[in-house]
Amino acid sequence: MAESAPLIGRDPLIAAITAFLSGQDARTLAGIRETLEREIDEAGPDALLRLGERLASARAEWDFYPADPLARAADCRRKTP
Repeated sequence: MAESAPLIGRDPLIAAITAFLSGQDARTLAGIRETLEREIDEAGPDALLRLGERLASARAEWDFYPADPLARAADCRRKTP
């Protein structure tokens, strides 16, 4: 069985997130980029694939969506001293 290609790549995802946060100072933005790179690499390609699938299937209406493990990992590490 062939593996599915991710719907979003590591680098385009990081670029989209950092572009959204472009109002941050350069040092903060560099730290965010490093954290994202590390977390995505540690989570592995399956986590990126699942995140892409969840983002692609999100609908326009407001609803509850359980936290994605990859997104939660990056957020939790950012808050840890």
